[in-house]
Amino acid sequence: MSHDISKNANQQLEDAKESHALPCEQEAAEAPQPALERGENDVLSKILSSSGDIGFIWNVDTGDVKWLGFVQDLFGIPFDRAVNFAEINKRINPQDLPLRLKKLHNHLEHSDEYQCDYRVRTNMNGFRWIRETGYSEVDEKTNQTIFYGVLRDISSEKSEIEDLKIKAQIHLATHLPNRDGFIQVVEEELEHLNNLKKQGHALEGSVFVVGIDRFNIIEEAYGSKVAEEIFKIVARRLEESFKQDGKTGVVAGDAFGVVLPRLNANYRRYRAFEVIKNFAQTPIITSAGPVRVTLSMGSISLMGDGFAPAGLISRAEMALEKARKFGQSGYHAYDVSSDKRDAYRNWIVTGDQFIQSMRDNRIIMAYQHVMDVTKNAAIFHESLIRMIDEEGNVIPAGMFIPAIEKMGLCRLADIHMVQMAIYELYEFSEIRLSVNISAMTVMDEEWMNIVRDLLKGKPEIASRLIVEITETAAMENIDGVITFIKFLHDLGCQVALDDFGAGQTSFSQLDKFNIDIVKIDGAFAQGMNEKEQNKLFLKAMHMLADGFGLQTVAEGVETMVEVDMLTQDGIHNLQGWAFGKPLLEREWVSESDKRRSTFVGLDGEKKQIIS
Repeated sequence: MSHDISKNANQQLEDAKESHALPCEQEAAEAPQPALERGENDVLSKILSSSGDIGFIWNVDTGDVKWLGFVQDLFGIPFDRAVNFAEINKRINPQDLPLRLKKLHNHLEHSDEYQCDYRVRTNMNGFRWIRETGYSEVDEKTNQTIFYGVLRDISSEKSEIEDLKIKAQIHLATHLPNRDGFIQVVEEELEHLNNLKKQGHALEGSVFVVGIDRFNIIEEAYGSKVAEEIFKIVARRLEESFKQDGKTGVVAGDAFGVVLPRLNANYRRYRAFEVIKNFAQTPIITSAGPVRVTLSMGSISLMGDGFAPAGLISRAEMALEKARKFGQSGYHAYDVSSDKRDAYRNWIVTGDQFIQSMRDNRIIMAYQHVMDVTKNAAIFHESLIRMIDEEGNVIPAGMFIPAIEKMGLCRLADIHMVQMAIYELYEFSEIRLSVNISAMTVMDEEWMNIVRDLLKGKPEIASRLIVEITETAAMENIDGVITFIKFLHDLGCQVALDDFGAGQTSFSQLDKFNIDIVKIDGAFAQGMNEKEQNKLFLKAMHMLADGFGLQTVAEGVETMVEVDMLTQDGIHNLQGWAFGKPLLEREWVSESDKRRSTFVGLDGEKKQIIS
């Protein structure tokens, strides 16, 4: 599009910002064009008028503008005054004008789509919202740029949107800010404190998250109606307690947020226990009678730790959870030491490295055999995750798995590992492999869909895959684990209960799970020499598992003395460093086979293992 403006586009924009007008608009101010007469019988004008819109035809090069409709009404300009864009720009909110000028230049110079919302002042010292849309083209005869546009008053639309935003941030039952609204409140207070800090004021401020203790039990005991009464009364009492120096909101179904911009760390604990004590001593009167309600509180500095508003609230919630571990009426202050900060940063970096390693196919498997000592042969191999860094070094699981767990990446790791294990089973028909999964994966549909797609109709492959679930994970979701185990059995896989004895599984639950293998926690084997009860426990576990028809594996066997003791007690399936550390080589492949020291990435590319 040709547009005869001597200065470059950026300079035009800067000049226009300073003058509140485009160059051509300044020219138009000197020689404004008259608006259309009221009686103009123009079809387009009538159509626009019926919708409340104002049309205009603007010669960008000369600045001439014709209006289709009564533009004076829209901008509150007297009817005896000619209207041009120079006049309009003077009335546009100074915060909105640069956006309009920028969008207009981008359209004229680059043919970008043009629509802009801006506020204009009215004669009543108020403002209204205008939406300006249009397009431009070059007149073939004059080679001048003509802009065809429409102006619309969208004040009511913007007002409705603002109302909806406000309503969306209100907790309906208490009329306090909900979580989103409270985040906004914290953000405003944080900004205010930052401004004060620039002026030399040393205020730290505080954020509390206040939780109703055992609220679920209260609801079970008294019903949801009384529980709602209690929640509303607690909300009112908290708002009353903090109204002089703070603001209150609802952050969860049993918790409230409080921001106190002038309460520093020295007085935070006293203020918390003042509120906790008040509630503990004064029962709440409900339709079901008086109910004694206690509160626990977590707190964090509003400014001291440099978190965003949402991060402040979530960390105050973490502090609340710690407070609740002390029992009812507990209090805990969140504190981030430099050591913790370093650990958190390390988690983030390690998580990023892990994801990049998956993309680069630098996640590999190490193998540890599970031995049947009576046959001196491996009955299966447990596949263990390892990472190769960019320099080719092997990173053991202990150096990255904790970060993976903290960063919520266990699902990705579990998906990656089970795919690698299944591909390995496809390539080597003589082996059986086990893979470990985290508690999160038990209910992960994506993991199950991938395994189903790879194993459906392949019983000869599925029968050689063992999925290991930790006892702790099994106890967190018994019904879910039962369904998950059935899914695996339907495919033809086996299931092992890992770390058995470390948790609270009863043998009645063991029978309910319908598992195939019990792997007894390694702490019992390693303590056999010093603790007679460990030896008795292992023997009892083996006998009971045998009674259920389950295969027993003793984990963590590190010495041949332990091997002999376990064998004497009838436990023949053993796993541990007594038989060698996990290997990066496929011991089932001959040393002359080049595949022994290679692994196959998910893209099918063979790579040399660096040991």
